[in-house]
Amino acid sequence: MKEQSGIEYCGWDSGAMIANNLIIGNSGPGGGVECWQSAPSIVNNTMVGNLPAGVRCNGCSPEIINCIVWGNYVGQITDFVHGVPAVNAIVKHSCVESGFSGIGNISGEPLFVDSTNGDYHLQPDSPCIDTGDPNYVAEPNETDLDGKPRVIGGLVDMGAYESQLRVIEVAVDIKPQSCPNPLNVKSLGLLPVAVLGSEDFDVSSIDAASIRLAGVAPIRSSYENVATPVSDSNECECSIEGPDGFLDLTLKFETRRIVGVIGEVNDGDELMLELTGVLSDETPIEGSDCVIIRGRHKPLNKADFDGDGTVDMADFAAFAENWLQSSIVEY
Repeated sequence: MKEQSGIEYCGWDSGAMIANNLIIGNSGPGGGVECWQSAPSIVNNTMVGNLPAGVRCNGCSPEIINCIVWGNYVGQITDFVHGVPAVNAIVKHSCVESGFSGIGNISGEPLFVDSTNGDYHLQPDSPCIDTGDPNYVAEPNETDLDGKPRVIGGLVDMGAYESQLRVIEVAVDIKPQSCPNPLNVKSLGLLPVAVLGSEDFDVSSIDAASIRLAGVAPIRSSYENVATPVSDSNECECSIEGPDGFLDLTLKFETRRIVGVIGEVNDGDELMLELTGVLSDETPIEGSDCVIIRGRHKPLNKADFDGDGTVDMADFAAFAENWLQSSIVEY
């Protein structure tokens, strides 16, 4: 604990930018930030455990945006009189314990990773992720307190740290405009798959080379408008609807390679295939769709030397016959 405010700003009728700071455990006149007769901009800071307050104002009107102000001892954002909310503070798109009037403010627990041990990064399900100012535009190469990109996934987070762990769910359509989606395990052809775009998701932001379906990479990709996402939340729901006006990422996979990784299946089985990848800014994406198996597939047992589907004495005999023989061919 310090015996003074974390940041004290005195500037008669002037302003300053206070951004990307972790302001914790300070004790002193104002606690976290104290401003006098000024109008600082306080942006993307995390202010926790300060005494008396996260921000204390003395005749000032700070603009507090994209901040987390939580667990301060007497008050969160106060006037010079301890505990009295700062009436002139302009607070927007911030997480403030017990709430604070203003556009986009929330009061849910921020869900730090481990505040007890000083880790104030955000858990993946934190309400502070993607809920900062929706009009916030990061400067070129702007970073958070860790030096990581300030905006990940399109919307800025609240607090000093931008979450790097979020996963974006994408709509996946195996065999677009087909319902159900048959997968012939004997096919030597290609399996078409589309990641569907929408008003809120631009598929051109996907790093197509990163895409994997059941761990298998596509052999080619392109962009075209081929299908409409299903409206039902059932993961195995499918649709025969065609183009919806939004560009889709279309991909082609070798069917035999997909069959090779799905294990033993029987005719009529319904199987969910997972698609993964990243956006150009490294944000992970994932989605899934279901197929109906046509035919029966049983992976070859490496001990079945004669390929008859059964491991027996004939296989042992074939193994014994070749025991310790060199596989090197001399020319």
